Amino acid sequence: FRREAKLKDSLRILAEAREIFLQFGGERDTVDLQLEHGLTCLEMRDFEQAYLDLEEGLHLATRLQLPWYAANYQLAMGRLESLITEGEASKAESRLIGAERICLEKSFLDPLWRVQLELGKLLAKSDSTPEALAHFSSARESIEQVLESMPDECRNSYCVAWRAVDQRLVNAQEARRIL
Repeated sequence: FRREAKLKDSLRILAEAREIFLQFGGERDTVDLQLEHGLTCLEMRDFEQAYLDLEEGLHLATRLQLPWYAANYQLAMGRLESLITEGEASKAESRLIGAERICLEKSFLDPLWRVQLELGKLLAKSDSTPEALAHFSSARESIEQVLESMPDECRNSYCVAWRAVDQRLVNAQEARRIL
């Protein structure tokens, strides 16, 4: 309950800030706020509002030629599509592949590992174990590259993420051996 109340407060504050930016300019800031609002809606499982926020933000990020945001919007849309599209992962996969392409072209390592992880999870759900394994392995390599360039004091949260990716990789390898 407490977490849900904090998320609702976050939505209210983000909506107020977005209205200010829309009224007084600051399209780039609006792109950032729109992403945060959409991600918060996604976390609250308000898929309709998340979709509206993410689509609008992706359009604005593309128009403003902000590839880092475009990649993160594609990642968020891929996560959303994987949650709302039952039995058909092609929309989610298409979004995630688009995000991966941008990340690779622009060398955006931070969102890249997240995209690779989501692709791995999506493919693991569809019983594509070899492909999932390849994406989990790529995500692990990308996180390791991020960690190499990061100051020691900032590594803790990434180490937690790295362990989660590492565990998915181990699980996928074990599943592949069973098959």
